[in-house]
Amino acid sequence: MAEISIIVPVYNAEKYLERCLNSILAQKFINFEVLLINDGSSDESLYICNMFALKDNRITVFDKKNEGVSATRQYGIEKATGAYSIFIDADDWIEPNMLAEMHHTITKQQNDILICNYFINNNLIKEEQRANAPKALIQNMLNSKIKGVMWNKLVKHSLYKQFNIRFPSNINFCEDVYVCIQLFLSTTKIGFTENAYYHYMDNPCSITRKPNKNIIIQRIDFVNRATKLLQENHLNKNWLMWHKLDLKWIGFASNLFSFQEYKEIFPELFQEYNACNHPKYLKNIIILYFASYHFFWNFFKRFIYTTKR
Repeated sequence: MAEISIIVPVYNAEKYLERCLNSILAQKFINFEVLLINDGSSDESLYICNMFALKDNRITVFDKKNEGVSATRQYGIEKATGAYSIFIDADDWIEPNMLAEMHHTITKQQNDILICNYFINNNLIKEEQRANAPKALIQNMLNSKIKGVMWNKLVKHSLYKQFNIRFPSNINFCEDVYVCIQLFLSTTKIGFTENAYYHYMDNPCSITRKPNKNIIIQRIDFVNRATKLLQENHLNKNWLMWHKLDLKWIGFASNLFSFQEYKEIFPELFQEYNACNHPKYLKNIIILYFASYHFFWNFFKRFIYTTKR
């Protein structure tokens, strides 16, 4: 049995997939398995996966119908056999010492989860490491102080089965944040390493950067499920406030919803709407509120980030 399972969800990634897989095969640590989960790609991704599987018997290819990234990640979790597991996105790549050093650290410190720093488009990003208590980590993640992703976290794989941790069905946006919350709630043995190993390629043309109704509705579903998860564990649901406010702004500014649809999605914004004799005036106030909030909040975040650096 492999010591580490590397799970790579693949969907129409032919442009970057070879770079990703070459970086995995270049690892100094060799006791791993690679699970390539092809999610119904329509390009040459499956062909590339199969070619790499012929070159290295540590690679296994799973070809399934298109179901979205959440179901694909869950499929990988169920097929993995390693003592530890980590996700790598098909358009990213990793440093050759990543697995060796992270495995050494997680076993030496006897952690269940180890979080590393990373690069975004070759710019070093350091995670907020002042607190590693589970509740503090969840709060920091929901407030964007640490990234709610799976690719910079080496995880003791038995946690998934022991605590019934699953990727949420029918949610392909923030699905990794939801799983991170569950993982952080499952153990107190969480460690950090100052070293950066992962290269995340931020694609401004990504579909998640272009709001559409489906993504917004899925994100609302995430907020609702995450709220329930926090409440069940006696945590503060207001930690999701940024997500809620950001959603309201995106939903309003995108013009994807009619006024009635928007009112039904976010009823709390319209509690006094029927009592108002000037709907246009109210609408202008809402526009001004969201526009000013969006501008000043982003300005504030950039100011804080700059002063910290």
